[in-house]
Amino acid sequence: IYNFFSNYSDIYTALQNLLQGKPDYAFSDLMRVVVNTTMGLGGLIDLATPGGLEKHKEDWGQTFGVWGIPSGPYVVLPFFGPSNVRDTFGTAADMESDYLFRLLPDVALRNSITGLRVVNARNTYYEAGDLLDGAAIDKYSFMRDAYIQRRQYQINEGRDDEEPLMPPYQNPYE
Repeated sequence: IYNFFSNYSDIYTALQNLLQGKPDYAFSDLMRVVVNTTMGLGGLIDLATPGGLEKHKEDWGQTFGVWGIPSGPYVVLPFFGPSNVRDTFGTAADMESDYLFRLLPDVALRNSITGLRVVNARNTYYEAGDLLDGAAIDKYSFMRDAYIQRRQYQINEGRDDEEPLMPPYQNPYE
């Protein structure tokens, strides 16, 4: 199940990479879709990763962050978990721009797919709960700090806040 939804999300990630000004990542994501869909049984098998095509994960919250929209306060949303104001609007935009729901007129099928997504997400993060129980004295502070740092890392593509996008110009003739 994970590989199918992962392949499906690569199309969306390619769009987000274009909006963030990363055309090379967008092309890589589209190539992942082509490889996994044609040779990976419709996306059930991930052949792109062993083939050297790196997986990217982008969403509207990250795109808003790249565009300079501030994160706002930290919030915990029922059923969605940790977030901030910017990412809350990003989640709404993510849900609104999910084209699968526009293509499926059958409500029962859409609800079944949503259920599979929830089970897939829960299975993916199941072990994180055990880590949280063993590592954190104050679970709220731990989750808040981890979420904020992770989102900042994703938006900055792993760069420190102090690290410039390009090295400063130094005149070689001075």
